[in-house]
Amino acid sequence: PYTFGWTLNGGALAPTSTQTDTNNASVLANALDGAYLVTATNTVTGCPVTRNIQLILDPSRSTPNIIDVSAVD
Repeated sequence: PYTFGWTLNGGALAPTSTQTDTNNASVLANALDGAYLVTATNTVTGCPVTRNIQLILDPSRSTPNIIDVSAVD
């Protein structure tokens, strides 16, 4: 199992971002554009691995989720 630590542009994650961790994975939801640094640390050996991720969102490629709900009598 691992523990995960994230930073955004050298500081804390945005308040809108949520981090969900499992034993071997970490997922950020509602992430903003920026330079992310994630460190995964093996809880058995204490060995860390760090990776940089540059996230650039492209709104022109995003498809909005539109839900139309109609009441039926």
